[in-house]
Amino acid sequence: MSVKRNIPAGTVVLPAAVSMGLLAAALCFAGTAQLMVIKELPVSIAPLLATIPVCSGSLVGGAVFAFFKKERGLLNGLLQGTVFAAVLMLITLSSGGTLSPLQGARIAAAVVCGGIGGFGGMKLREKPRGRGKHLVA
Repeated sequence: MSVKRNIPAGTVVLPAAVSMGLLAAALCFAGTAQLMVIKELPVSIAPLLATIPVCSGSLVGGAVFAFFKKERGLLNGLLQGTVFAAVLMLITLSSGGTLSPLQGARIAAAVVCGGIGGFGGMKLREKPRGRGKHLVA
């Protein structure tokens, strides 16, 4: 008889999802940097533009985490978003910054985008039901 060994999903899936989210964020950071150069945007709007890559990385990471975890997508996506928000908060605090209301909104946006990604990851996982079974002539 073979023994089925289940690997806890958090030990493998969470680092993989964080890595995919970081890759998506890095690609978006490169895109926003290119946009700033092409459009000659001032450096003062860089923090606002940085919100887009962080949220997109959180969304992708949440979707990947929920897709491979196979259960509780919204909760897993919120967990992934919280990881991104914690990293964002640690970077802000370690660079000598303080948590302003705008920074709090960015952190909340990262958590919400992770939840949206988790919900989307679960929807990608579902099989279509009942479509095309009963055709009316």
